[in-house]
Amino acid sequence: HTLLIDSLNMFSKWIAQLPGRPIIWAKGIDFDCAILANAYRMYNLSVPWKYNDVRDFRTLKKVFISALGDSIPENRQAHNALADAKYQADVLEMIIKNSPSLSLS
Repeated sequence: HTLLIDSLNMFSKWIAQLPGRPIIWAKGIDFDCAILANAYRMYNLSVPWKYNDVRDFRTLKKVFISALGDSIPENRQAHNALADAKYQADVLEMIIKNSPSLSLS
């Protein structure tokens, strides 16, 4: 329990250092964010983001995949947390570069 509480507190401190209101990105908002929020509540800790500041990478990718065509590579290390995060950041960067008027806030 202590390790989880310490990790949640460290994550909260990291989020608090971000400028402005944090936007939380996930590939499906009903899994990782829900699990984290439940863990915060289970230990009577404040969830460090607002419910309406969670964004879904899967939806964004689906909307823009036709515009990017075959330029989006496959994630060759799916289900590896670090590789997934890097892949999603790379695809998000591609989307932003190809859609300069897109606002992600």
